[in-house]
Amino acid sequence: MEFQGDLVSYATKNDYSLYTALEQFFDNPTNRDGERIGASNGDDFSFFTGLVTNATDFSLTKILRARGVEPQTALVDEFGKLRPLTLGDSVEAELNQDLANGRIASAFGGVWDLGIQLAIAYRQMDPKDPASYHTLLKGAEQLLSVQFS
Repeated sequence: MEFQGDLVSYATKNDYSLYTALEQFFDNPTNRDGERIGASNGDDFSFFTGLVTNATDFSLTKILRARGVEPQTALVDEFGKLRPLTLGDSVEAELNQDLANGRIASAFGGVWDLGIQLAIAYRQMDPKDPASYHTLLKGAEQLLSVQFS
């Protein structure tokens, strides 16, 4: 079906339904051209999620220390002056970064899980029930509102 002209005549000629129009966005075993909602899960991207989760293991500071070089690290204080980082400051900064990386990886997995839930909801919904479309809308809004920071 190719869209030509205005939507009203297209819908009339082709027995348009919102359910059918939404089908293109969800996983369909017969159509594998590109990513669709529910086509992948977090396990498909576990390699990349693992890299994000363990990013501090590959920090420049750790690499230099492994080579026997102790890098100079400092913070800018409230007066704009550099002050050397203590070991405690370094450990705290690394722990905070580990926590932030874990949150990003967790949010990423949650996006895939929500996509799978939406695809299941789409396949099981009653195409004539407005509440089903409302559920899909709310799920899509959640997907769009995710921020990785």
